[in-house]
Amino acid sequence: MARVEQARAIAMQARSQFVPNVTYSGTVSRGETICLGLGSPNNGNTVSSTLAALNASWELDLWDVSAV
Repeated sequence: MARVEQARAIAMQARSQFVPNVTYSGTVSRGETICLGLGSPNNGNTVSSTLAALNASWELDLWDVSAV
C-alpha cells in the first residue's frame, strides 16, 4: 500500500509541471503628501492607495533532454 501511495505522489509531482504557476500580492498604504514644505497637489489631505497583483506563468518545454 505504501508503494502505491508513493507512486501516486511521484505521478502527481510529474504532472504538476503542466499547470501554470500562480502568485498574488497586495499592498495598502495611507498617508499625507508633503513636498519640501511646499503646498501639496492635494492640499495636504490624507491619501489612501491600494495595489493588488495577480501573476500567472507557464513554461513550455519544447526539448526534453531527460527523455533521451
